[in-house]
Amino acid sequence: MSVNRFHPHMLVIPEDDRDRQIASGFEQHDQLKDRQFQVMPPAGGWRAVLQKFISEYIAYLRTNLSGV
Repeated sequence: MSVNRFHPHMLVIPEDDRDRQIASGFEQHDQLKDRQFQVMPPAGGWRAVLQKFISEYIAYLRTNLSGV
């Protein structure tokens, strides 16, 4: 299920599959709303996480937080 772009939400960019599994465990917590938490595919190392954040998510954040 994808997040609702119009409500606060968190995207997790895991470094590797082990981090993805940990984040998926949090995602299954009963107090967490499904559409406020999304675990992305593993990036392939911390440098890849940083590069992905810079190249994709900074622009996304600027676009979606411009009205705040």
